[in-house]
Amino acid sequence: MKGNNFVSHEIFSFFLCVSLHLCIGIIKEGLQLLCVNLFRICDILFFLAVLVSLQVQNLIERCLQLYMNQKEVVDTLLEQAKIEPGFTELGNLHTSWIFLNLIG
Repeated sequence: MKGNNFVSHEIFSFFLCVSLHLCIGIIKEGLQLLCVNLFRICDILFFLAVLVSLQVQNLIERCLQLYMNQKEVVDTLLEQAKIEPGFTELGNLHTSWIFLNLIG
């Protein structure tokens, strides 16, 4: 009787081990899919950031064609396009130009 319990324990351990390996495999696959999807989401967000930057750049250029100074550009973009001043300040514009030059 004791020998049968030992065999049962071995079989149980074997199935437990197999189950754990399957669970680990499923978790690894799930994490891989999650990473792939996160990379896709990051790509989409990057693309959207580029589009927004290009649109803001276009609006700024249109303002400059009307010979507006920096304050007028910032005020106009806030009033007309609801673009926050922090996004159009010179430092951020410089960062945007670098960003656009990297992708362009």
